Amino acid sequence: MKCTRCGRHLQPKHEDCPNCGEPIVYKLDKSHNVAKMLYFAVLTIGALVAVVVILYSDQDFAMKKKSVKQATESVLGGSTTNSDYDDEWVEEEYELVADDPGETSESVFVQSDPVIGNTQEYEVDEPLPMLELVDEFYQDYRLMYSESLNNLDFSIVASLLTPNSSAYNEMFKYIDDIKNSGYYFNFYDNEILDYYREKGMLYLKTYEAFDLIDQNGTVTSHQRNKTYAIVLNYNNVPVQIDAIEITNYYR
Repeated sequence: MKCTRCGRHLQPKHEDCPNCGEPIVYKLDKSHNVAKMLYFAVLTIGALVAVVVILYSDQDFAMKKKSVKQATESVLGGSTTNSDYDDEWVEEEYELVADDPGETSESVFVQSDPVIGNTQEYEVDEPLPMLELVDEFYQDYRLMYSESLNNLDFSIVASLLTPNSSAYNEMFKYIDDIKNSGYYFNFYDNEILDYYREKGMLYLKTYEAFDLIDQNGTVTSHQRNKTYAIVLNYNNVPVQIDAIEITNYYR
């Protein structure tokens, strides 16, 4: 190797040129570069192998865990819980706040099984739809119900009743029964008293009042309390009536 300034031949041990004092910059030869590239290639391959081993181990662990769970269920008679462990179950409660401020919150309990460590969730309180949506559905139904009775046309209200349900079949039969009665219905009070949700259904308690005018012009007043069982869609909106029960009747 020669000095880049004065051209004097240098020994590898020199840090500065002994002739002119120029700092020596050593350039690596090609063989050194190749060795360095091989070194990094080996490191990269080693890292990839380690990742594959870890992934395989995780998959193997999951399969073993599943086997343990199945064996445990077999021993405990198809259940992953055991009465001996009841006092060891960990139960936590947390509250899910509905996105809509008009909805109620729901509480969910999470239980951990000490046998296999899995968790189970079950819903305690179901969210209620907004009162405005419930009232809108109910008032629409009452209007279409009135038109069906006074026009003796079941198809007007049919879309708001669950097909083949008790509400559907009873309404169809009632309209057919009054076809020759000459009745006219004047509904003047339709009020929601309360509503709640149970097992996925919405239950609506109401007060309803109407005048019934027969073909001779005789007017009789009627008041009723009813409970409606209503189907909700996936957006928690009332869509169809499944059952109707008259709980009180005043005349």
